[in-house]
Amino acid sequence: MKHFLDTSVVRSLFSGTSAYREHLRSEIGLGRKYISNYIEMEFRRGFLVHLMEFYAWLELPTNRTYGEALRSWSHQWGGRLKAVMQLAGDLCDVQGLDPDDPSDKGKALLAIGRMIRRYELKLKGCFRNTGSDRTQCARATVKLSARLASLSEDLTAFQQRFNDKESCRKACRIDDVLLDRYRTEVARYVELAAAETDPGAKQFKKIAEHLDGLLQKGPAACTCYRCGQVGDAVIALESPRNCRLEHTDTSFDYLCSSIGQDHKRHGHERAFFKESESGTE
Repeated sequence: MKHFLDTSVVRSLFSGTSAYREHLRSEIGLGRKYISNYIEMEFRRGFLVHLMEFYAWLELPTNRTYGEALRSWSHQWGGRLKAVMQLAGDLCDVQGLDPDDPSDKGKALLAIGRMIRRYELKLKGCFRNTGSDRTQCARATVKLSARLASLSEDLTAFQQRFNDKESCRKACRIDDVLLDRYRTEVARYVELAAAETDPGAKQFKKIAEHLDGLLQKGPAACTCYRCGQVGDAVIALESPRNCRLEHTDTSFDYLCSSIGQDHKRHGHERAFFKESESGTE
């Protein structure tokens, strides 16, 4: 069996606990594993960029130690907080850093840079790219050069290009994908969401609301922000039909069934450990 991995699964295989990573590998099996340029872009946007932001935060002279930077960063929320909290454990456990020792701040910066480089290399080396991206996402083509000799400058340059959404949007074709090629399927999503009463469809219904807005407002509404809100729909529609889409988000249960895309939902890490704990009682 061939497997097409959603961004949530890619991220879990890279940064989840060892027990959960092993669980996912056993669930997915040994078949070929594919991702796309769009998946790579989502991984960078939702994970690597947040590590880069923390790198810049740690560099500030107001943060004398790695521990001070972590404590002040704890006021962040969502993806920014989650990404760095995953990083924090690795730095202390694997690198053996003392979070309250000012002399370890430089070591922490170097370790973060190496970790960003390693994730980027693994993204290219662990999975096969389908070579197909009808969205022609320009953010996905921004190259990450993280040379240790010029790490700060390289990470800043990448973020500037990656976050130049106005220029990137001018070069992409997301409107062609959602409003032309798959317009019938998108309209069907909106129709199904309006009739869906299952409480578990909350995520799917939110995506459908954004899709409906795109249908009503046209190409001008297809911004990078809006693309991020409907990313699961883009991934489902663009999944190779000869692959099984591996995911953790409930939205794909509805997005895939509507178009006949083979898929499998895997439990989130928190649910996995909850089941593991209940099994040992």
